[in-house]
Amino acid sequence: MRRAVVLFDLDETLIHDRASTAASFAAVAAAHGLDGAALQATMRAAAFPLWRDGPAAAYCEAIGISWWEGLAGPFGPSPVAELAALHAWIPRFRAAAWSAALAALHTAASPVDLEAAFTADRLRRNVPYADAAATLERLRAAGHRLGVVTNGAPDYQRLKLDGSGLRPWFDAVVVSGEVGVGKPDPRILRVALDRLGCAPDQAAMVGDNPARDVAGARAAGILAVLVDRGEPGGGADAVVRQLSEIPGLVA
Repeated sequence: MRRAVVLFDLDETLIHDRASTAASFAAVAAAHGLDGAALQATMRAAAFPLWRDGPAAAYCEAIGISWWEGLAGPFGPSPVAELAALHAWIPRFRAAAWSAALAALHTAASPVDLEAAFTADRLRRNVPYADAAATLERLRAAGHRLGVVTNGAPDYQRLKLDGSGLRPWFDAVVVSGEVGVGKPDPRILRVALDRLGCAPDQAAMVGDNPARDVAGARAAGILAVLVDRGEPGGGADAVVRQLSEIPGLVA
């Protein structure tokens, strides 16, 4: 099953996303005398409807930007119309979401202060899985070329990858917000293969999401490897529980 190129998803495959978000809610809540789980649940109830009705909701769904990323991501100026719309709208979204959530919790804590504290804390939390760095090192030592194919906003996904310390191992990084399509659309995977000069049958795609990573890989003719993080679904060519299993699988 030798594969010259191994492509990786980012969130929940190489780095913790949901756990990092929960940790940021917990840290900010504790600093302001609140319960972290209650703050996160109340924020979801407040933020999700705003996000769903936002100016680029369909685009965010297609390229994979979540409401909780909307609370922290940089979302800088962009020539892409939808990302430019997000850049203009995000401050209003955050202000409305934090105000509504804190009102629901009946706290006098300042929405402005909590928004700033959460954003700063979350942008610092880009924690790789414990076996990520060693796995990438083994793959590179064995002669594999490596790429990241991730859905999301370019500036935030690159910040996460750089902040995790994993960026030096990768020969190519492809972000859905840069190419206009996201997994499971096979076109984003073909962009990565083109950049790495690799045919589909010589590549593997490693990800945690059956609906996006596995389906996209199979549509592109790439070996689909699922890292089982508890997401429902199937269809992968191979399933692993740890990243450390990957080098032996593609050798």
